[in-house]
Amino acid sequence: MYETGASEAEARKHIEKLIQKAWRNMNKCQIDNETPFARSFVGTALNLARIAQCTYQHGDGHGAPDSRSKNRMLISCFPALWLSLPEKLTTARML
Repeated sequence: MYETGASEAEARKHIEKLIQKAWRNMNKCQIDNETPFARSFVGTALNLARIAQCTYQHGDGHGAPDSRSKNRMLISCFPALWLSLPEKLTTARML
């Protein structure tokens, strides 16, 4: 922002475009049979990207963790565990 004189809104829009482009490239790599990377590596890289996006999309989950940030991580990392919890408990924790 400082180097280009862009406003915060313009900078955010630019970053969103970069993120979208990165996701397109990663998804393409996942379905591309000619990738130089092993399938397990591609899967792990995608999972790490999902965790990062989930953590930082709605604010910093590390600097000021709250129950919503923790729940987003639970849903992303342990979907089977989350689905096994009682409905009242999962609904109350999402609020």
